Amino acid sequence: DGPDGAPLLDSAIRKFFEQFGLNMVNQSFRDCFRLMLIHYPGTTVPSQWKEGIWVQDHTSADDVQAPHVEKFLTDWLLQRRRQVIKTELEEMVGSVIAKGKANPPRLRGIRDALKETIKNLEKGVSP
Repeated sequence: DGPDGAPLLDSAIRKFFEQFGLNMVNQSFRDCFRLMLIHYPGTTVPSQWKEGIWVQDHTSADDVQAPHVEKFLTDWLLQRRRQVIKTELEEMVGSVIAKGKANPPRLRGIRDALKETIKNLEKGVSP
């Protein structure tokens, strides 16, 4: 409830979440579904869901670092049975991170730099 006592969440949406939470007790359901609340207020969690059924994870734009970009590029290359030498990979990662910092918002800059890097790799252009 808000400061004035009025509910902040539509009752139909609340019922959906409660039903969803009850289904999460079932392991086969839990293995197949996730519910993500984006831009959820940083207040207490308004549910009685059992521990282990839910996890609260607050991410930020700074969470994506060079090792994550390297893993993404390495996985992309492996899926296509392609290889680059370690120094080329390090150069690509450094470039992606630098472009992310230079082109705010950071995550969009990283995404755009990764797309450009992948496009160049597909064309056979060196980093």
